[in-house]
Amino acid sequence: MESTEDDEAIADEELRQFEKRIDDILSTGELDETLRVIDAEGVAQVLPVLDSEPISHLLEGIEEIGGRANVFVRTADGIAVLNVVEYSPEDQSAQQADDTPTGETPAVNAEAATE
Repeated sequence: MESTEDDEAIADEELRQFEKRIDDILSTGELDETLRVIDAEGVAQVLPVLDSEPISHLLEGIEEIGGRANVFVRTADGIAVLNVVEYSPEDQSAQQADDTPTGETPAVNAEAATE
């Protein structure tokens, strides 16, 4: 049981460090052109995640900030940026993703780039 708690603490610290790194990078304006998803008030919602996190955490985070987000994913190769224009758990296309044949990727409404 301690191992699981230790792993969670390590993952939480990794996420905090990545969030700080994204904040630092965004404060320079270096990634302004990647912030393509902007809400009605002109705010770019940013969601940093680790590639080791379950996809359910990503989806919960996107839901929490209104279904639209500029997602920064820390990967072994750098940072991937996903511009999620719309996500809804009730969306029929999301439910149909379960029918995607193994080995194929369902089409999603997102753009990807790496740093």
